[in-house]
Amino acid sequence: MRRIMMMIRIILCLSAMMFSISCSRVISGESGGKENAISFMAPEAETKAAVDTKDDLTNFNVWGWHTVGGSGASQIFDATEIHKDAGWDYTDGTRFWILGETYDFYALHPAITGGTVSYDREGNLSVTGFDCSGTGEDAIDLMTACSNGIQYDENNRPQPVSLEFSHELARLKFIVKSENTSVTVENFKVYGFGYKGNLSKQVGSGTIANWDVTSVSSETATPFEVPSFELNRTAGMEKDVFGDILVIPGNELTDAEMYIKYRYLGESTSQSSTISLNTSTTSKWEAGKSYRYILTVKGGQLTVNVSIDPWDEENTSISWQ
Repeated sequence: MRRIMMMIRIILCLSAMMFSISCSRVISGESGGKENAISFMAPEAETKAAVDTKDDLTNFNVWGWHTVGGSGASQIFDATEIHKDAGWDYTDGTRFWILGETYDFYALHPAITGGTVSYDREGNLSVTGFDCSGTGEDAIDLMTACSNGIQYDENNRPQPVSLEFSHELARLKFIVKSENTSVTVENFKVYGFGYKGNLSKQVGSGTIANWDVTSVSSETATPFEVPSFELNRTAGMEKDVFGDILVIPGNELTDAEMYIKYRYLGESTSQSSTISLNTSTTSKWEAGKSYRYILTVKGGQLTVNVSIDPWDEENTSISWQ
């Protein structure tokens, strides 16, 4: 199966103007100003929970190192936050390029504060206590990126350096619809899968992220539950129950289930059903893939259709200029 992964290209814009001060190889800003520094630019746009296009990006963190005199390394970015509201810029001091040194950059979207995230020099990422319980606009689209081995000299002028972000979570949607009859859904919930955990991954190595799940939703305690909604010609005959749910991928769906309690118009007796999310086509959720569960209520019967969709890759190239 082709791995579907939305890649968002973010480019660090570098000035092409270079000059030397004494014996220094620093591309200095003393006479050229900030245009000679590493900077970030992007068009203003509305923010959405799950990142489908460049317009959905929010603040993100950057880590960066460069070699010093051919040996050792100096860190120049340490979880530095790139602010959308500041015109995609950082605010803790300007960085300049040094010719002949080798640079490595790592990034995480969205920006996470509080000491729960770290990258080391080799690109080993650690995220502790990540919480996937938010839904819809509150869902967090965790993405990672890197760009390694960047080096410039007098004969090789700096070019834009790209960071390609990829999803570390799977996206779920749950659609409930009624074909012909008005229905009151008295309770709907999904559970039996991890929603909190710790991530470790060597970004850029081609490895799959390792997740240590620390909290699992259950039938009696799940953040993915709504109490009541109507399906009728006024309210609509179908409903996207949660909006986006972005969850930890990789675990078998042996205990994952969907529960619905519903009542037809004019009836006093409710019906309920529990349906496994572990199907013949979907036994686990994979990072970067989008899963749509459509539950149809029709004539006293329930049918479920599962589709695996790509995260929309249209218009995902961002040029930092």
